[in-house]
Amino acid sequence: MWTSSLCDDLAKYDIMEQFSSSFGILVNLLADRYTPTDKDAYPVERLPESLNPKSVLDFILYGVLTYSAQSEMKFDARAAGLPTLEPAYAEKLLQHLFLECITRQWRSECDGRSRLSIWSPMPWSVLSKRELPTGQTFPERMNSQAPILNDKFLDEDGPETNRLRRVLGSPSDIPWLGARHDSHPARVPLPAYVSLRRNALKAGTQSLHADAALWLGAMTFGVLEAVLNIHIPESMLLTPGLRPDESVISGTRVLRLMGTWMLHMKQAHSHEHAGGGETKHLQHGRKAVQVLERALRALEEERDFNCASVFRRAGFKREEMQNIVGSILLTILPLCRVVGMQIGWASLSGLAFLNRVLDGSSLGLCSAARTFCKDRILGAGWCPYLISGIEKSSTGCKLLSNFSRLSPHLETTADEHERCTEVACIPHIVTDVSTYPPRHTRPSCTCNCIHPLLEDVERLLSSDVVPVVVYDGKALSIRSSTDTPYVAFSHIWADGMGSTAETGLRACTASRLAGLAKALLPGTVGAFWIDSLCVPGSLALCNKAIQLMNPTLRGAAKVLAIDNSIRAQCSLKKPWEENLLRIAAAAWQQRIWTLPEGLLARELYFEFAEGPVNVQAELSANAPQFVESTGLTNVSADSTDGQLLPVRREWGEYLSAIPVLDSRIGQDDAAECEVDSVDLSLTRIIELLQSRPSMLPEDELLAVATLLTGQTDIGALLSIRSDSEESVVQQRMRAFLLKMRTVPQSFPMYAIPRLSLPGFTWAPRALATVIPECYTSVGDATCTEHGLLARYHLAWLDRRVSITLLDKCENVDTHGIPPDHWQALATLRTQTSPFNFVLWGQSGQLFGDCIDALLFLDSEAFRVCSEDESGRYVNCAAVCTTPELEYLTNAGSVDSDPRHFCYVAPCILYRTSSRAREEEVSEPLLGEVANSWVLLR
Repeated sequence: MWTSSLCDDLAKYDIMEQFSSSFGILVNLLADRYTPTDKDAYPVERLPESLNPKSVLDFILYGVLTYSAQSEMKFDARAAGLPTLEPAYAEKLLQHLFLECITRQWRSECDGRSRLSIWSPMPWSVLSKRELPTGQTFPERMNSQAPILNDKFLDEDGPETNRLRRVLGSPSDIPWLGARHDSHPARVPLPAYVSLRRNALKAGTQSLHADAALWLGAMTFGVLEAVLNIHIPESMLLTPGLRPDESVISGTRVLRLMGTWMLHMKQAHSHEHAGGGETKHLQHGRKAVQVLERALRALEEERDFNCASVFRRAGFKREEMQNIVGSILLTILPLCRVVGMQIGWASLSGLAFLNRVLDGSSLGLCSAARTFCKDRILGAGWCPYLISGIEKSSTGCKLLSNFSRLSPHLETTADEHERCTEVACIPHIVTDVSTYPPRHTRPSCTCNCIHPLLEDVERLLSSDVVPVVVYDGKALSIRSSTDTPYVAFSHIWADGMGSTAETGLRACTASRLAGLAKALLPGTVGAFWIDSLCVPGSLALCNKAIQLMNPTLRGAAKVLAIDNSIRAQCSLKKPWEENLLRIAAAAWQQRIWTLPEGLLARELYFEFAEGPVNVQAELSANAPQFVESTGLTNVSADSTDGQLLPVRREWGEYLSAIPVLDSRIGQDDAAECEVDSVDLSLTRIIELLQSRPSMLPEDELLAVATLLTGQTDIGALLSIRSDSEESVVQQRMRAFLLKMRTVPQSFPMYAIPRLSLPGFTWAPRALATVIPECYTSVGDATCTEHGLLARYHLAWLDRRVSITLLDKCENVDTHGIPPDHWQALATLRTQTSPFNFVLWGQSGQLFGDCIDALLFLDSEAFRVCSEDESGRYVNCAAVCTTPELEYLTNAGSVDSDPRHFCYVAPCILYRTSSRAREEEVSEPLLGEVANSWVLLR
């Protein structure tokens, strides 16, 4: 009975982690020697005829098979021609323990090889057996010479190399596990790459770690050679690692290799096309696409980390595997982009799959690469809140891979962002404005705070005139903005310049600001506006200054954005790729009030190390030269690439991470921005707010109203006051939506923080929390005093469903849907599908206790969810009715009058793989979908 205790306890652990590598070598050799076919079942009742009684390995295998058969107790051992083992006495415990452990590992190894490994380049995978016939040979050596890397890409931070990173992304250094790549045939199929090197290993060295090293070699050198169709020696890509005796595949060298090959292919294609070599070119493309698909699926297979995983077999931990696979992905995904950019290959059938992987719609590799990049970024000390905008602005991993190369700007210590979250940067939170001390420009400075005469500020504000200040080196004086050109400063309080007109700023800071204003407006007195000197702390005057924010910003000759991290790490001497990423990750980018300050500026400048820089103008001046200096095509642009202006064509993905610049450029590369031409619809405003959750929630709509002066009433919002901050936030949102009237129709469909006000539970609590699906969906609704009016696709339930929250639905396979924090509200049936459906909701998003119907944005999405294998879930809104609401509905005089409903919850309707039985009619039935006017309360 010892096997049911001791060995079962051992089975709970990964044996490969508990034993030395020699144990793994033995398991590997046993599985190489004999792996049962799919038709075989345990126990193996007949011994393989090929067993050699003189072989020690076969002797052990004989014992494993014999022990396996007897331990199953499923047949008569003597009848099968196998000797029986005597009872396990204490002195034989060690032998039995050895056989038990080795048998379990042998079985696991065989299962992984024969049942779970399909795409792997290892010789036992399903495709490897199919692609690599027994006895196939390859040339002894590769005669072709390795390519010489193009001099254009020798400078790691040169313009061509940086543009290559912008187009492809930045490959990461890949840990090299020591496999021998050189001295073997090159440009061979992936299974042959492994088999040739595996067969060349000395007897007794075919360890599981060696298999993992060969797998890594195949997925790097093997894939690159097969796709690029060139010989790549180890010396071209391998460089010393951070630790002694460690080597890595250099990501920079991989990038240079890709750039060199792209330029070579462009030149070679023109010659081949002229000489009739088009067929050979297409054959190369088809092979490249096939190799990349195989590699991508093998990477996805390895990520499962089951018993077929070469890294799990070799004793690697999951985190180690994820690090290796993530670094390989940052080479394979750019390689997919390279292949997709080649002339003549756009129509290749397999390219569509590669593009789906790149945009994240197929497999989970793009998401895995993004997670790998994000982990590296956070590990370097970056604030998760500051990088959230970059993360949200792109769906691929190019931007994140480039950003992961940058070091963070740290004000104090390396762990200053340790307590930060994705919704808050702790060092940038000013908790008490009244006790916040303005800082000096230098730690050694001891100057006092200075401020303008408050009476002068009050006099101008009371007359609806924007006050500006002038510093003469001794004192601050107030002037009227109507006859004085001025610079408006946009900053963040945590950088040391937060204050009010009553307290003022340090004299050294005022002197620095005056100098910047004179530099931007030479020949003037250097007048400037900054909230710290021009906005009083008293409520009445502060409200007046807020109401004048729009004319304040529009009237400024120039607006200068000041951020400590931008000034410290951005420079005209640095690549613009780095400058733009650092602006995107700056705290200025996340502050709510910097949105109108940046959008409403005539000319927007950022303070670099050299001083004020008009980024928009610099990008316009530099973009054409990048286009002319390289032969590369930006893969991120679509078929309209030629119609885009140079700045947008060259920097589109980077600009998407800086929404203010993106909106200012629009369709005009001019350095000056006509504010009236900027698209400031509510949908665009919501999009711009995605990376700017306000530290002061009640300020969000005030900043938005500054941008939408013709559509909202900022005075009415300011007049809403209460002792409760939450009450102010909710009442302002209600007033704002009523004034806007036209809002996205999809507000009720998605799980976002909502209002708790009667008739407005469908509305978002804050615009910055609205997810992209809410504002990218087609269709508008009308906000009324009674609720939300819109046309929806309505499906009634055959009976009312009372909500009972469940963690899961029994006998229902959900395949990982829904995401975290969702719970099952009900199991439903439909008339058009044989499968059961689960309705998912969130406990914190329930505004009722029963459901009468579901609302959908369109009937096609519901049909696809119900019938088509391409879609399994659809977002919807659960609603219910009451006798009072039914009376209002029935009182309508025409068919166009709306049906009245109470909003219950945003939901996900998910089609399971469980079929509904005909005799089971207990589940509520969801009826046909019909288009109808609906008023949500």
